[in-house]
Amino acid sequence: MSVDTARVLELYVPTVPGVGSGYRVGMAVALTAAHVVAGLPDWGPGEPVPEDVDVPGVCRARPLGQAGWVPAVVAWRDEDNDLAVLRFGPTVSALTAGSPTPRWGRADGVEPVAVTAVGFPWVQERLDRVRDSEQLFGFVAPATTVKAGLWAVTVLTAAPAERAGGSPWAGMSGAALFAGPFLLGVLIIDPARFGADRVVAVPVAPLLGDAEMAGLLGARADAVVGVGRRFRLAVTSETSVAVTPPYRAPTERLGREPARLLLPEYGIVPFVGRGSDLEMLEGWCLSGAASALRVVVGAGGSGKTRLAAEACVRIAGHGWQAGFADPKAPGGEALLEFDQPTLLVVDDADRVCQKFCAEGW
Repeated sequence: MSVDTARVLELYVPTVPGVGSGYRVGMAVALTAAHVVAGLPDWGPGEPVPEDVDVPGVCRARPLGQAGWVPAVVAWRDEDNDLAVLRFGPTVSALTAGSPTPRWGRADGVEPVAVTAVGFPWVQERLDRVRDSEQLFGFVAPATTVKAGLWAVTVLTAAPAERAGGSPWAGMSGAALFAGPFLLGVLIIDPARFGADRVVAVPVAPLLGDAEMAGLLGARADAVVGVGRRFRLAVTSETSVAVTPPYRAPTERLGREPARLLLPEYGIVPFVGRGSDLEMLEGWCLSGAASALRVVVGAGGSGKTRLAAEACVRIAGHGWQAGFADPKAPGGEALLEFDQPTLLVVDDADRVCQKFCAEGW
């Protein structure tokens, strides 16, 4: 998962009052939920943003890890879909060097899509009233709440305890929902009739047809990439392998088997180091001159699978299809060749080859 934490925002709105979350899409704009900035006026494109956070109609924002607040104003909102775009003034700090620009995605099909979001919920409030960050991992069920035009997100990380008189997720609203490098939506509510292991997000892609919103975000509706659709590569007339996501949602409740948090296919433990290896694999993919096959060897447990998964996430950011070959995964459209650049990882290649050889391949 590739949420850039330097872009994660904590928001304070005096008119609510309360804490919300947001995500800085560019140097001067951020996404959040419309109800987070309820009561604030809309500012026209030619109106300068005040330099003082105490000016009426101004929202206070601060990036994760910074102490100072900066002023932000509402540049666009859609209350029906509960989305808003904030605009910053020239006093906002520069983005971290190399901070990747989010890519826009949508959830295709009905297969679950692994997602993550970072925000500032009530459950992380300390005794001094300061809220720490919370990173939520889960998956979107695309066929749920289709009529409402929303996404149900099943939370796989530790769900918070119930809160008397309010939601334990309060303050998480406005957090950007990512699938790999693709920004899919914004968290808005936790629904009634469900426990604290479900939240709801509004997809962003359908709203990029609004010229004003798209212009503020520097986005185009035709640049949205579908995620979640599964393809298969036909190896023989009877055998094919599915291209499955580099990270997947656990089917078990993590609290029952906490040791499973360490498994590479879940990607929950942060990936640290090995930057040169990732750059080498990325360059090999993008050069166009390298051979179509590369072998990565190492002792069991040395991190080959996790390195390959991170390489998939990175190369997907260039618009490639990337994932692991899985001959057992059901469904998907079998193709003799892919119609777009594809990185296909064959994990434990020796075992896969043995299987195909046993079938007469």
